[in-house]
Order: sequence, then structure tokens, then C-alpha cells
Amino acid sequence: MPRLPLLNTRDSVPPEDRPVFDAIIECRGAVTAPVALLLHAPETALQAAKLGAYFRSGANLPPDVFELAIITTAREFGCEFVWAAHAEAAVNAGVPREVVDAIGARGETAGFPHRYRIVAEYTRSIVRDHRVEQPVFDAMRDEFGERGLTDVTALTGFYLLLACALIANDMELPAGRPGFPERTGS
Repeated sequence: MPRLPLLNTRDSVPPEDRPVFDAIIECRGAVTAPVALLLHAPETALQAAKLGAYFRSGANLPPDVFELAIITTAREFGCEFVWAAHAEAAVNAGVPREVVDAIGARGETAGFPHRYRIVAEYTRSIVRDHRVEQPVFDAMRDEFGERGLTDVTALTGFYLLLACALIANDMELPAGRPGFPERTGS
């Protein structure tokens, strides 16, 4: 049970905040964690929902890159909830299972296909190292262009925001979803 209640039904939201709830429904189709936690600050939740909608439909990122950046962010930041919600989506988007498993185990990226290695190293640099070395930055820009690089950077920050809300509220894993695999290296 999360520390703050999930505000995931219209009746759970104070009447003065229901227009925000309705706008989130219009934007996302549903109010689920972590947005249901962010609704304790309604405008924050609304802006997060809008940014999430942009990433899902307007970002210049292929689905496999999108999901790989999310699971790498989740793993490096230690947010099992986001990992559990996106690991299988990454496979379904075309990321090889071996890549997903290696990210989950914080394993090496040397054997990854080129584009996945670049995304994983770039995202790890941001989250784990708090610094992106010039060769990593250049490889990311060369592969995805300035817009793709910027979208991955912003997507990483967005999922850090969501992970903070989930971790601070001690949100449990979704039912039936596995957490991180055992660590094998790094």
C-alpha cells in the first residue's frame, strides 16, 4: 500500500481538482500510478500526464529506443515499479530479451547491437554517473540526431520524476510483474 492514497477515481479527488482529473483522463485514458500519486499536487500531475502523452505520441523516438531508455533509467535509479511496467514492453517493441536481461542485471553493454549500446550507455551515464562523456554524447547524437538525443534526455528525466514519486511512496510492484533480475556484473 503506498504511503499516500492513489487518487485514481474521480470520487477520490477533491471536487475542486476534478477538472484536472478529467483533463488527465482525456490525455491518458486512465489515471494510474504514478500519476495517481502525483494528483496530490494536481497541476504537477496534469503537466506530467501531458509530457507523458507527448513522449507516447509526439517524440521522435522509435518504440524500441523509447522502451530501452525507460528500462535503463528504471534499473539505474532502482525503481522496480517502472521496470516491472516496461521490461516486457521493451521486448514487445523489439528490444532483444538478452539486452533487457542484461540491463536488468546491470550487465555489460559491449555485446549489444550498436543502437542499443548507445542508448544504454547514454542513459546510464545520466542516471548512474551524473555525467555524459563527450564520446558517448557524440555517439548518441550521431545515431539519433539532436532531436532524438534531446528526447531521450528528457524522457530519462521524466521517468526519474515518475520513479521519485513511486519510490517516495513505497509503491509495490504491479501484481504478477517481476522485479529486477539478479545482478550479474557491472
